[in-house]
Amino acid sequence: MDQHYKKEGIVAFAEGFKYHDGNIESDTPLSKEVLNSPVIIFKKVFSEEFLNQLRETVVKFNFKYNDYTKGDDGLTFNYTREDKLQDRKRRARFNVSYSFYFWDKETPKIALDVYYAMVKFGNRLSGRKPEERLKLKNEKIGTMSYFYYPSGGFLGNHHFVDDIGGYDEVYDEIIIQFSKYGRDYHQGGVYLAPRYRLSENYSSENHGELQFIEPLLEPGDIMAISIKDVYHKVVPIDPDINYFDPMKGRFIASMYYVPTADLKELSKTVKN
Repeated sequence: MDQHYKKEGIVAFAEGFKYHDGNIESDTPLSKEVLNSPVIIFKKVFSEEFLNQLRETVVKFNFKYNDYTKGDDGLTFNYTREDKLQDRKRRARFNVSYSFYFWDKETPKIALDVYYAMVKFGNRLSGRKPEERLKLKNEKIGTMSYFYYPSGGFLGNHHFVDDIGGYDEVYDEIIIQFSKYGRDYHQGGVYLAPRYRLSENYSSENHGELQFIEPLLEPGDIMAISIKDVYHKVVPIDPDINYFDPMKGRFIASMYYVPTADLKELSKTVKN
């Protein structure tokens, strides 16, 4: 299949990648031009029919835990969590997260297949071997969570991607777009900007002019972001409409990397 590329500001667009049977496939290598962009949107990698099935599986899964909860091995179980933390100065957010882990035997196969495909795809983008960051013996490991943004849902100016440490790689957050701006939600969404510096304190001087990205995204797209080079935030979704239905509105999946040693530490934390 042919790949076609174009660029718009800090965003490059790529076609010719398709999810099939647990893998994201293409017949030709990525161009150096695209890999020099801090943001790549891969168009229509997943079919919308498949994503609807995945979304329904995720939101209807019978989670046993509502926060990080570790087992005897020190690793967390699958969990869902609703965060209503709108007033915090740092890491303010309002959303629902659904997190699955490959070591939890109850993880649905469809979610496990997508997880492996996304981590391997991230390895490909970053020039690593396909099977890296898929085992607990690795220094870092890929993790994946799904996020629903109800009416008023957002991530504030200074959330986890703005922490000062650990962001020195490329394409260390890779997002699947499930929903469509203008159809499934009509206000709010993600803004991106060139990042000038990483800082523990938010300042508009840390980044360039914000660009509203939602109109560029379609269901099935994958967006790969180099956090060290790109600032992003999500402003409230449909703030003037009252709804809370995880099968409606803005919904994404995010694959990102964490130090394997941190997983046990995360399991000790509580929502704060």
